[in-house]
Amino acid sequence: MHSNISAIVFDLGGVLVELNHQRVNVPWFDTELSAETNWHQWLTSPLSQQFERGQISPSEFAQRYIRDNDIQMESSEFLEHFRNWVVGFYPGAFSLLKQLSQHYPIAVFSNVTAVHWPPLYAQMKDSGSVSYFFASYELGMAKPDPASFEHVANTIGLDPEKILFVDDNPINVDGARRCGFQAEIVSGFDQLTPALTKHSINLGS
Repeated sequence: MHSNISAIVFDLGGVLVELNHQRVNVPWFDTELSAETNWHQWLTSPLSQQFERGQISPSEFAQRYIRDNDIQMESSEFLEHFRNWVVGFYPGAFSLLKQLSQHYPIAVFSNVTAVHWPPLYAQMKDSGSVSYFFASYELGMAKPDPASFEHVANTIGLDPEKILFVDDNPINVDGARRCGFQAEIVSGFDQLTPALTKHSINLGS
């Protein structure tokens, strides 16, 4: 089957970048909620969304999160834990991006904060394989906001149906599809190649 994809947009965490499985530290909370439930609450909390949209600084975020959840630790310790959520790029990620970039413009669109983005951006920039970078805290908007997907398509200069979007969050994938993108959900780097093959993406060198 011939592919009608003209560009590929990747999420970072859970797609190209490995994340620490214990992101929200459950022992901080006086609760019996599971790590998965705590993670969902983190993703949907107004404070986290403000931080991802660049509306508050890392120090303000840490102070408010500690206060709101009655956590007994210093802001610097909390931010260090937060920084360690990111393990790093999956082995093989840059090799795949290099192969793909020979045939398609490659973009990264991540709901990310000022704590995690700079070192990840530096590595991607050095690789020379990524043409477009969309960090939510720099844009002031985040997935699955329709305006964020419209901005991505407009910046790349393609109709959404010509763009394949890959993310590990079903809410974001659904949001992209509603905006006209072709989209796939993956959970980890090992699912990425099958997802691309499904759309007849050229994986040749």
